[in-house]
Amino acid sequence: MGSPDSGVRRNGLLRTLRIPVGLLLVVVGAVLALPLVPGPGIPILFVGLAMLSDHFTWARKACEWIRNAAGRLRKRAHAFRGRAESRL
Repeated sequence: MGSPDSGVRRNGLLRTLRIPVGLLLVVVGAVLALPLVPGPGIPILFVGLAMLSDHFTWARKACEWIRNAAGRLRKRAHAFRGRAESRL
């Protein structure tokens, strides 16, 4: 099968790979999020930030800010839709 610590080694390798992969996704997402560049840049950027949030405080704070901003935007959209429906 494998040595008892092979699972620990594999888990450590996966954890270590999360940082460069997360950074790559953040950079690719930022480039794809530029105007006139086709592609799903913003979702890729969010996935990269989520991967990095376990390791870096700045990424965790960015994810929290994004979640809060999305919640505020959702509330504004519901309020706007409610006002628009009441006018009909």
